[in-house]
Amino acid sequence: MSVSKISVELFKQDGPHFKPHSEHPPAQRLKNVLAFLATSSKSSILSPKGNQSACFSTSNAKFLNRDHSSNAIIHVAMSGGVDSAVAAHILIKSGHNPKNLKPIYFKTGFDLDHIDHQQNLPSKPLIKTNCQWKKDWNDLLIICRQLSISEPQLVDLSKDYWNQVWLPCLDSWENGQTPNVDILCNRFIKFGIVAQKVFQNNPNSLLATGHYARIQYNSSLKLFQANDKLKDQSYFLSMVSPSILKRTIFPIGHLSKLEVRKIATKLGLINSNKPESMGICLVEPTLPKGHFHKFLAEHLNDNPGKILSKDGKILGNHQGLWRYTIGQRCRIPSQSFKMFVSAKDPNQNTLNVVPGYNHPDLYSQIVYCDNFFWIRPILNQTNQPIEINLLARLRKGQLELMPCKVQMVAIKNQDKKVEKTTLRVELEKPEHGVALAQVLVLQSGEEVLGGGLIDMTFRDHHHEQQQQDSRSYLGRGI
Repeated sequence: MSVSKISVELFKQDGPHFKPHSEHPPAQRLKNVLAFLATSSKSSILSPKGNQSACFSTSNAKFLNRDHSSNAIIHVAMSGGVDSAVAAHILIKSGHNPKNLKPIYFKTGFDLDHIDHQQNLPSKPLIKTNCQWKKDWNDLLIICRQLSISEPQLVDLSKDYWNQVWLPCLDSWENGQTPNVDILCNRFIKFGIVAQKVFQNNPNSLLATGHYARIQYNSSLKLFQANDKLKDQSYFLSMVSPSILKRTIFPIGHLSKLEVRKIATKLGLINSNKPESMGICLVEPTLPKGHFHKFLAEHLNDNPGKILSKDGKILGNHQGLWRYTIGQRCRIPSQSFKMFVSAKDPNQNTLNVVPGYNHPDLYSQIVYCDNFFWIRPILNQTNQPIEINLLARLRKGQLELMPCKVQMVAIKNQDKKVEKTTLRVELEKPEHGVALAQVLVLQSGEEVLGGGLIDMTFRDHHHEQQQQDSRSYLGRGI
């Protein structure tokens, strides 16, 4: 099963290789930030016309400055949280006219009383969705007054989110895949529909958000990890269109979460200690662990099937492939060993399991991405013998980047004719629990080159060749 349902067109952007400079230590950087915000209203880490405060390193300026007028209209995506509030404050203190900051709040959760049942919604009823948005909206109204900026605009994107993100993800889960909702939301909603709405009336306006990431503006666009690697969100931005990123500012990308909270506390913002929002916005974040599966159960039907051992023996039954992901423990009463999911076959509706967390079948060293979204392309969409050494990330919050070899390869049909070219990534070491539709991000140092949905996985060279020869990609493959 391919992941073409949630794939979109490729974006291309050329640019030379760049390796970022070192930064100030966090403690010194925080002192610089607080001193700067307390005393300066002209110079800027995001200053118009390239003005720059002496308290920031040149390397910070490279990531944060862009040549734009102090009168530029900047649409600030604000959630009621501390990150976007501090982002707006930094823009003001960097010399931007507060009147030109246009806060926007986009709502993606449904109110149960306002659902249009004529829409393409699941047959099962919705359960309690994102009940937090009204509180966040009320917080934001107060924050905007505290920052002396205009009242926010509320943009209801709940139907767009449902149709462009949630329904495709439901299809993906139902077919045994493991989609990343946040990445698709960024791609299609936050930096898709939202960007289109704010840019359509003013071709020179900009978008600012409270994401932890950095952008370099020189002759070409480059996206980088945030300085705070624990909070870095560049993984979730890896499939955003470069044409949108060109007009985007990340004011807090050089700061740590601690620094952001201290700035908010110093400003007396009501949300300085507000808990972070975690998980998918449709799911109530305060509910206990395991609620997400209950939430999915309201949208996906049970689809019982067999649980098989590696040699094909029936060990039990499952209630739906969507309830499991590769590498997850599968509790089977009849088995004395701990069993883990090694493969899912949506065509046969079977779940394959193996004993032990470290079983070889739970690891993948070679992955394919059929549609890879380049922010800065370094490979053409042709079958090239060129093999490039890069770094890979397979999960959010992954601190240790994985060395890998990357090349474009041809996929042939049974007649040995080339069907398409695709990106092949060979990891230096096998990785545990790699699932289909999981997002692979490629980097050069801290620069994020792009991301793509994993379309096929192979344990090693032998397994790859064996599957290609038989054209049987079921289970661990497609």
